[in-house]
Amino acid sequence: MSDPAAEVLVRGDMVGDKPLIGPSHILRAKNLYVELKSLKPKSVIAICGPSGSGKSEIASLLGSAFIRDGRPAYVLSCDNYPWRPPRSNDAHRVALHEQYGERGLEGYLGTNHEIDFGRIADLVREFKNGAPSLALRIMDTTNHFVHNDRMILDTSGIDVLVLEGTWAGTIVGPDSRVFLETNFQETLEHRRKRARDPITPFGETVLGIEQAKLDKIKEQCELVVNVAGEVRKRG
Repeated sequence: MSDPAAEVLVRGDMVGDKPLIGPSHILRAKNLYVELKSLKPKSVIAICGPSGSGKSEIASLLGSAFIRDGRPAYVLSCDNYPWRPPRSNDAHRVALHEQYGERGLEGYLGTNHEIDFGRIADLVREFKNGAPSLALRIMDTTNHFVHNDRMILDTSGIDVLVLEGTWAGTIVGPDSRVFLETNFQETLEHRRKRARDPITPFGETVLGIEQAKLDKIKEQCELVVNVAGEVRKRG
């Protein structure tokens, strides 16, 4: 018999994203839900962590757990909010590295130069203030477009907003921030299963810089969960 907690009732809004639910995701989501289920109405949860740490899967499972408890939820992918479409952004990263080395990447990755954090913070504020709808951006990776205000989301019946993305822990406004710990080998394996781009030497450089930045973001998160499902509270 399948685990009812593994049933996904809501997924993130990244076009073409295909979360692959595994036992570790289910365990971590269950343990996190124990800590998060008492959040007040119109709450926002931010789930962040390294590439391949299971953000999409755990966000989907958490949102689904709230729905099963009678609290409608929506999962918003922060990966929809870079200033440049994916291929343009990748090319810009390479150009920065060629011109300025790792210092150029450090000043760009996960900053307001790369991602429209202000727009996401506006959405969080509007949701918490009871806005009846939100105008969401959609990233079309296949056709290489960013569609601003492409989808109007009716939020009148939504009780919980779950943000998921590598840098979601830096967004202003969430009621709780969750950091997903992993290691580099787990990241590679998860990316392989989800058919992400192969890791090149440049990609390893990017992931290394990201990890150093994320180690600092982890210190700002109220909840930290490892791959064994152990949840640590901070603060």
